Amino acid sequence: MKSFAMRSGATLMKVTAIAHANGDSYDIELTTKLDDITSTYLLGSNTNLNKGNIKKIDKFMEYMKRASELFNRQYVEMTPHYIDVVVYQ
Repeated sequence: MKSFAMRSGATLMKVTAIAHANGDSYDIELTTKLDDITSTYLLGSNTNLNKGNIKKIDKFMEYMKRASELFNRQYVEMTPHYIDVVVYQ
C-alpha cells in the first residue's frame, strides 16, 4: 500500500507507509482543525506490529460507533419549537 491522505469534514487522515525488510508498516495520524484549535491523534505507529495497530483501529472504530449512536439518539429526540416573537425595528 502507498502513502495517502484523505479529508472528511474537518479531519485529515494521513497514512504513511514505511518499508521494512519483512513487510510494510504504517503511521496513521488523524488531525482535526476547527477554528483556532488543532487536535492530532496517532492512531497507528510504524514501530508497532501491524496486528497491534489493527487492534487499536478496531478499538477506535468501536468507540466511534458507540459515540455516534449517542449523538444520533440525542438528535432524534430533539424537536423544533416555534416561539411567537414580534421583532421591532
